Amino acid sequence: MSELAPFLIAALVLATAVAGAARWRFQAADDPSLNSIVGGTVLVLTTVVSLVAAPFWWLDLEGSFPWDLPPAASRLFAVAALAFGAAGVLAIERPTPRRTRLYLTMVAAYLCPLFVASIFHSAVFDLTRVSTWLFFLVTGFLSLSAALELLRVYTVHPGLAATRLETAVIQLWLVMIGLAMAGWSLALFLAPDTLYPAVFLWPDDALTSRAIGAMLLSIGVAALLAMQDAASSRMALLFAGVYGAGTICAFSLTKSFAFNPPLLYLIGIGGMGLVSLAFLALLVNLEAPVPRQTSTPMRRIAR
Repeated sequence: MSELAPFLIAALVLATAVAGAARWRFQAADDPSLNSIVGGTVLVLTTVVSLVAAPFWWLDLEGSFPWDLPPAASRLFAVAALAFGAAGVLAIERPTPRRTRLYLTMVAAYLCPLFVASIFHSAVFDLTRVSTWLFFLVTGFLSLSAALELLRVYTVHPGLAATRLETAVIQLWLVMIGLAMAGWSLALFLAPDTLYPAVFLWPDDALTSRAIGAMLLSIGVAALLAMQDAASSRMALLFAGVYGAGTICAFSLTKSFAFNPPLLYLIGIGGMGLVSLAFLALLVNLEAPVPRQTSTPMRRIAR
């Protein structure tokens, strides 16, 4: 029973989130296509699931994941969940049409490949675990709902206005990390069992490699789609920044498990995260309103 306690708590939180999302609407009056219960449910539910699951996966608790993961991989999944949670909080706090669509695209880019890969690797799952059924239920529902909602909104209202970034270097950075993460994810998907430890950390665990590739694909897609809009770029930079910085923490804390942190991951993904957070801080600082200085009128001195 103690093993099921975290999942019972998570189920209660998720039920509360779904009930609240049923009455939640996107606050985007200029885009009626986003006034959807499905879109709001995906956004709120993904955010809540990510924030609830992240601590369990970071601690690598037994039974918290549907298949046995190396400690470093479990923490990478926790970091990915934290990144989705942080981006979701930003989208809920300040929903805009482009930002909400970007978040739905990130969810679809991550969960759709992960769900399909899980079906092809169904032999690794233990059907006696509660986490296995929760995994397929949540990933299946969220991936399908996000994909259908995106198809609907792009059919109803394909174009959206964008606020262009004034800093060209940030646009260039988003293109760079978009192409790099997309290419890295493609390698993990197509050849997960390659014996090249700098990139393929677990060649004997194809599902884990492809799951990491799905996260990198989501980061790459988010960066490429956000480079033309200031509000979306903040979300993409936050998403990449949290995952990259968290990757450094995840690998730095796994030395006790006889795992040598891969230098390419620390420099490539970790460096991407730190630079993205720096650009995010720069972007927020540039867009902060400058307080106006008002002159105090001089009083006429009575004589």
